[in-house]
Amino acid sequence: MSIAEKIRADLKASMIARNEVRTSALRMIQAELLKKEKEKVGTVLDDETVKALLTAAAKQRRDSIESFRSAGNAVLAAKEEAELAIIMEFLPAALTDTEIDAEIDKALAASGATSAKDIGKVMGGLMKALKATGKPFDSNSIQGRVKSKLGG
Repeated sequence: MSIAEKIRADLKASMIARNEVRTSALRMIQAELLKKEKEKVGTVLDDETVKALLTAAAKQRRDSIESFRSAGNAVLAAKEEAELAIIMEFLPAALTDTEIDAEIDKALAASGATSAKDIGKVMGGLMKALKATGKPFDSNSIQGRVKSKLGG
């Protein structure tokens, strides 16, 4: 069963169970999927495209949570957190810190980088390697980790 099919099945189940929060979040995801399908007329979305859409939606939720918390709006932050949890059910588990550090060490060794000036050499190969794992990761924190390992 593809991710899109699983989302549709879960949407039906949540509607039957009258779970309003889950139904709302799954409808939002389903709307994004339908929008993307219309852009690619006549094609069925593959799992990679669906993962990319879900990753973008998760990032949007994280940004919203941060904004709502800084504005002191705990109710809307909680709503976004609930939606984020539902979105994350359809994504693979994120890379662990240990896995990220191992990939950084491999990229540093492969590039021969020795100082913070060499960060460009490291990041290109590192990002490709991290994307190849198929697991989500926070690219903003990756660059900071590489800088710290290079002494920058």
